[in-house]
Amino acid sequence: MNDDWFDFTNYRNHPTQKGYHVYYFKIKPQAEYFEILLRANGIPYERHDDVEETTLPRFLFAIPRHYEERVRPLNFDAIGKYREKFIPVPAVRWLIM
Repeated sequence: MNDDWFDFTNYRNHPTQKGYHVYYFKIKPQAEYFEILLRANGIPYERHDDVEETTLPRFLFAIPRHYEERVRPLNFDAIGKYREKFIPVPAVRWLIM
């Protein structure tokens, strides 16, 4: 999954199952929220927590491709809920705007 170092998305084609996309998260609460959204929307998935490597834990979700249109907004919600502000100081944000 580290093949494209300049890719800004958090999903890839599954390496062996062509009918699946693999979504990955680096933050556990973000992954747990994504899982809650998947369950609430009745979307089937397989989860794998790749936490063996202590430097970069990943939480992976394999989801059938034909759910892509329904999963995309859920993915954006999960990312947006836990992302850091681009400019963390409110006064500086207002100054730039």
